[in-house]
Amino acid sequence: MTDSPQPKGEARASGKSIADVLSSNQQPAPAPLIASEYTFIGDTDLPASRYTCSDFLKKEISGMWAHCWQWACREEHIPKIGDHYVYDIGPYSVIVTRTAESKIKAFINSCNHRGTRILGEEGSGLSDGLPLQALGR
Repeated sequence: MTDSPQPKGEARASGKSIADVLSSNQQPAPAPLIASEYTFIGDTDLPASRYTCSDFLKKEISGMWAHCWQWACREEHIPKIGDHYVYDIGPYSVIVTRTAESKIKAFINSCNHRGTRILGEEGSGLSDGLPLQALGR
C-alpha cells in the first residue's frame, strides 16, 4: 500500500461515497444531504475519553443527537410491505416500516400502554402485521 500525501480534506475511503449512493436514487436527495463543504478544523487526535466517558456521551445525546436529523435506514432495508428496521441512538429507538408499496412510516419503539419496547435488536426484519398493530395505528 502506498502512502501518498493528499491535500487536507481530500483523503477518502475507497468505494462508493454517500454522495455516490444518493446520486443514484430515483428521487433527488434533499439539498442538505448532498451539500459538500470542507473547512479544515485541525488534525489533532481526539482524546480516547471522547469514546469512553459516560458524561461526554450524555452531552452528545442531549446536546446533539436529540436535535439533528438521523439517517435511520435506506429503502433497500425495507423492500416489502411489513418489513421494518429498528434504529437505536442512545436511549431513543424508532421502528421504520413499509406500510404500502410506496409508503414508509416511523414510530417510537414503545408500547402505548406500558411504554415497553416492541421490537428488540437494531436492524432489519419482517413481522406479519407488526409493528403497526402493536402500535395501535
